[in-house]
Amino acid sequence: MFLSLEDETGILNVIVTPQKFEAQALLISQTPLLLVRGTLQVDQKVVNLKAGTFRALRASAGED
Repeated sequence: MFLSLEDETGILNVIVTPQKFEAQALLISQTPLLLVRGTLQVDQKVVNLKAGTFRALRASAGED
């Protein structure tokens, strides 16, 4: 599975192995804010993140 993250600098492809997706499918597919940690891979101008762990984040609007 691939996820794409985009900001003003470009696109980051997140590579999710079938085993990682199967283990955390609900978290990955239903969490609006998701922290992804993994290994950054750069090949020429293509940037990928091979996902290692996932964690749900909360939106805290207006909090310091």
